Amino acid sequence: MGAATWLSACVPNPAFDGPADASGGEQGDSGGDCSPRVRVSGLHAAWSTPNQIRWAWAVDAGTTDTLQEFRLELGADEAALLRGDAAVRSVTRSDNPELGFLALPGTTGDDPVRATVVDGLNPDTDYAARLLAIDDFGCTSTTAVAFERTPPPPVADDVVFADVLSGYTLPHNLVVVDDPTRAYGGTSFLEYRPQDDPECAGVTPVCWQNLRLQDLALPLSLGTAFDKGAYVEFALAADTANTPYWANAWLRFDTVCDACGGTCAESQACAPDGTPCDAGACDGCGPCSASSCPSCSGYYEAWTVRPAADYRVVQWPLRAFLRDGASIPAAEADSGLFGFAIGTAWDPQAVIRIDEIHVRH
Repeated sequence: MGAATWLSACVPNPAFDGPADASGGEQGDSGGDCSPRVRVSGLHAAWSTPNQIRWAWAVDAGTTDTLQEFRLELGADEAALLRGDAAVRSVTRSDNPELGFLALPGTTGDDPVRATVVDGLNPDTDYAARLLAIDDFGCTSTTAVAFERTPPPPVADDVVFADVLSGYTLPHNLVVVDDPTRAYGGTSFLEYRPQDDPECAGVTPVCWQNLRLQDLALPLSLGTAFDKGAYVEFALAADTANTPYWANAWLRFDTVCDACGGTCAESQACAPDGTPCDAGACDGCGPCSASSCPSCSGYYEAWTVRPAADYRVVQWPLRAFLRDGASIPAAEADSGLFGFAIGTAWDPQAVIRIDEIHVRH
């Protein structure tokens, strides 16, 4: 990956700099000194699906109060980017809200913004991208151009939800609504309203809730496709007043916990609070279950929910779901999918719709 390039010209930013002067310089740019206060490098594709690419980068310098915005430019090739062709797509914080920050706001941990997902792409297509970091004086640091080719379209499809629900939902007010005018596909969708959730009663300004499908018992036979391109896809409409900057998702497979059997000592069954039972201490213990054994899950974390009343399609490779920092072992998927969930802090008046959940490969 090539080194970052730091542009010498300032990008107009009237909020900080005032209007450009007649000579083409910027007012407030320290007498023409436009050394970027935020510097970025190492842009690369962390992963890609047929219609989306997750671009990641490094920040070499900058503090949370010095960034105005990240901006990602996407084109057919490097020449198109450098020419500034009309067809070059510019992805800004208006598209992906996390691009307005060096670190995700409103979180309790250190969650730096070092990646973003660009959607609406074509399968089996070459793309070139570069990232611009614009600081609070309008000075810009630009990465070298990175390249990625999206995978071809999938040839197989395992339906997790499409009109008909398998298993059950949690919380219980995550319900199936039959209304083809509000569905992404088919006739029905899943809807969640925090104002109807007893667990969110009296909670302000936001309420954290995981929206879960459990006991799916969906057979999967992915083989090498797990590592070579299998992905989960769903349509999400998050009609919410706040932007949930940090969200997680998880998948649970049957292998790790639901295969428990035999005696308590043999199965290391779980107590009601989820702790393993000691050999010979079986009172109150039962077979392990995915709900009481978190090691069953693989997590995709720190993604930003984009507020919109309209649906937006989300795609994540299965290998992007991690446990202890590593991808879930591919063999676990062969026992079938037990659960699917997304979770974040929803505002009380939000209306969340989820539809057409699939595992494609």
